[in-house]
Amino acid sequence: MDMQGLATELGVTRMTLHRHTGGRDRLIGEALWQLSAQAWARSEEEVDGDRRPDDGELRSARVIRAFNGRLVESRAVRTLLDTEPELSLRLITDPDGPIQPRTIARTLRLIESDERAGRLRPVIAREDLAYALVKLAEAFLFGDLAAGRPVALQTANQVQTALLEAGRTRPGGT
Repeated sequence: MDMQGLATELGVTRMTLHRHTGGRDRLIGEALWQLSAQAWARSEEEVDGDRRPDDGELRSARVIRAFNGRLVESRAVRTLLDTEPELSLRLITDPDGPIQPRTIARTLRLIESDERAGRLRPVIAREDLAYALVKLAEAFLFGDLAAGRPVALQTANQVQTALLEAGRTRPGGT
């Protein structure tokens, strides 16, 4: 992202732009989060609007799977990963950055929703489960890009679902 060009287009100085945005990395991180937040919202809408009969699958697993697919298919995310792989990976995986803490919080809300519905009783602390699910997505969807390996969307979905299903309650309370 050309900050000087953006400043010129907005009719402000580069310093003013930096002061209002926190700098290039922060601006890109927030833009990446907005793309992620939209993907989360669309994924939840898709799952909640699905009219198929309830097959007992956890809502959290379905939303996470839809979210993973949207991220992988996003041209904007792909462009950023292709043009600025180091910055992208840092923004996505930084525990103090704009993406990971929010993604963990969003995942935690999904877990808690399944718990409240009586469909999930996690076998580990829900916070640890949310963290693990996010780290798995980072590894399978983005981590291998630095090594030139393809995205492993199906594997990410399978492993994340298996972790969630380990705590799924069955009819009859087990």
